Amino acid sequence: MWSFFKDFTNIVQGTLDGTVTDKETAEELSRVMITSNCGSFDMTGMLRSDQGTFYLVCPEGSFFGSAIKWGYLPHFFTFPIIAGETTFIDFSMKKPRPFPEQQR
Repeated sequence: MWSFFKDFTNIVQGTLDGTVTDKETAEELSRVMITSNCGSFDMTGMLRSDQGTFYLVCPEGSFFGSAIKWGYLPHFFTFPIIAGETTFIDFSMKKPRPFPEQQR
């Protein structure tokens, strides 16, 4: 029988787990959008708590990710996923420097 839906039951998966902090204060950041290409998937995860932690489930492989939060510069990273294991990644985000005032 022909099916237009891919069978995802046999995909070997692992997890990405981490923490995002402010580069200057080292405080954990909440409400950061974490995205990843995760192979043929487009995965998006929000930080799951006010403690700045996030969690994504991805198939085995190497992937690119990004972290975006209003008021901070975007952060880009790569990470491996090994079947049945958790990859831990912690990183800091920094606020942009203000533009110097233009002299007249």
